[in-house]
Amino acid sequence: IVGARWEQLHPGIEQAARTLGASPLTVFRTVTLPLLRGALATASGVIALFALTSYGIVRTLGGPARATIETEIYTRSVLIGDMPGAIALSILQMIVLTALLWWWAKRHRDESMSPQISVAQQSPSTRGQIALVYGIALATAAVVIAPMCALLWRSLTRTTPGATRFTLAGWRAVASSTTLSAISTSMLFALCAMVIATVLGLMVALGVAYGSPRFLWLERISVLPLTVSAVTIGLGILITYDTAPYDFRSAWIITPLAHSLIALPIVVRIVLPVVRQIPRGLQSVASTLGATPLQTWLTVDRPLISRAIGASAAIAFAISIGEFGATSFLTRRSSETLPVTISRLLSRPGDALRTQAYALCVIIVVISMIAIFLIDMLRPSRKAK
Repeated sequence: IVGARWEQLHPGIEQAARTLGASPLTVFRTVTLPLLRGALATASGVIALFALTSYGIVRTLGGPARATIETEIYTRSVLIGDMPGAIALSILQMIVLTALLWWWAKRHRDESMSPQISVAQQSPSTRGQIALVYGIALATAAVVIAPMCALLWRSLTRTTPGATRFTLAGWRAVASSTTLSAISTSMLFALCAMVIATVLGLMVALGVAYGSPRFLWLERISVLPLTVSAVTIGLGILITYDTAPYDFRSAWIITPLAHSLIALPIVVRIVLPVVRQIPRGLQSVASTLGATPLQTWLTVDRPLISRAIGASAAIAFAISIGEFGATSFLTRRSSETLPVTISRLLSRPGDALRTQAYALCVIIVVISMIAIFLIDMLRPSRKAK
């Protein structure tokens, strides 16, 4: 968010300030920072949104002493059986998230209405800029890569009193039938969620972009999953489809449906802007040449939005692979996903089980990195934009 806005700042503004004798710090404080204030506020809102809806990290690292509203919803609904209390907490969280998203949308609208400055690709020119860029890159890489390296190390070692020895016991345990079943289940759920979210997101984007103004409600409806957390979605599905003839709690498809619901807003947000940017003149030319609406879409629109569709599909796949909040409510022992299996292994005593959990974490990291690589490959280049 901040980087995209920063890229839009023309270097001539800062150069003019330097010409007037301003130091680099003064330029940043008086010129750059005010222009980035809206983007910083938006980024802060997004960070708060993720912090408020964080569930897996709090449940894994926080413990009972550091419960949040997310973990309390799970505790009351699943462990204690206080369903009314869990529903009340979910409604309270929905109100807070709706207010936060309304504020974020207002800031985003004000930011988009502000005058856009010419885009100019810049590269570090001075030694200080080069050192700052590489320093930030190395610090970010260390923060991101260090936990992954620690997971790999712990999956290959076992610590005993006075010694640390290498072992492949955790990776050999991955080959067990239970663990392989969790891997295959996660892949199946991710593929199903990817297809469902991509198809629905594409339909919403096309309906909003090509339809009349009365179809704008589709865009607003697609954002609704952002106003609730994954835990609330899982709880809502659990209490909605728990009585006949709509008792689908034991159906395996209910988990991919929840995953696709979580990923749908992201898919719409990726595909819709690209569809809106397609010049309508291209479609008019195709129609003039005798192409049917379907042929026009296949030959004109589809090639232009195919990369956005691929990127959104990869993101939906990655979201499903790592989803834990809604899955912890909906999964059954016969259909455990990787995150649920990891949580179960870490909750039991024993170094062997922990080593196996670390190995499964490495597998999730590898799958997610492949998805991110595909997203980066499918993202339009600066020249293409």
